[in-house]
Amino acid sequence: MATDQLAFHRESASKAEFMLGWDGPWPPPKKLVMVIGAKSGAVAICDPTERDNAELIEKMRDIDAEITEYYRISHSVLPDEARDHPNIFRGAVYVIIEDA
Repeated sequence: MATDQLAFHRESASKAEFMLGWDGPWPPPKKLVMVIGAKSGAVAICDPTERDNAELIEKMRDIDAEITEYYRISHSVLPDEARDHPNIFRGAVYVIIEDA
């Protein structure tokens, strides 16, 4: 079973800066927020439209975490059954919102 992949780019023409496995609903959200802890360097990706996530993002802003908003510019249209195949995965590409 393959895992869907999300690719995050700093610039639309650049190589992916960050790849993340995704097992959520497909297609993934149009907008995602990446939060990087100021001290720990831990990375979290979340959908800012979910209420709990929106509250968490605001708290993270208060402690100087690095917060970057990304917008999905493309995604695979393979059906859910593609996840059952070990050599096939779906992908989505995200760029920073200012670039979209």
